[in-house]
Amino acid sequence: MLKKTLALAILSGMSFAASAVTVDLRHEYIDSGSNADRVAVSHRFD
Repeated sequence: MLKKTLALAILSGMSFAASAVTVDLRHEYIDSGSNADRVAVSHRFD
């Protein structure tokens, strides 16, 4: 989890020059017992 948090912080830091930044972090619970994390970073330059 620390590596994921560090990667998210780095990606966010790289996007400071963007005018609009969206960070989408999702954690999915599945009934079979497996879990999944997803991170998406998108930005727009205007």
